[in-house]
Amino acid sequence: INTINEWLRQHVKSDFNSNNPSEMEEIYSLFTRLKAKLPLTSIYNKDLNSSLLHEAAKAGFDVFIKNNASENIDWDVTNANKNTPLHLAAAGGHYL
Repeated sequence: INTINEWLRQHVKSDFNSNNPSEMEEIYSLFTRLKAKLPLTSIYNKDLNSSLLHEAAKAGFDVFIKNNASENIDWDVTNANKNTPLHLAAAGGHYL
């Protein structure tokens, strides 16, 4: 479990720390779904016009974003609800 926690902190979410296998699986599952749809500017949720960046920020995936962001990433892009990725991160209590 410590090895999984460390891997998730290094590749997905720097503040991840859980001994709950279900939570680890949930985080890893979302990570693999997002990774398969890179780049971060890709639309992830068509109904909300939400990009991969929006979804990663909402989940607090700071390391994932850092590792996959290009220099021209647009942090001001809004989804259908007029939320930016940083709005979603803050609403979830995440710091990016």
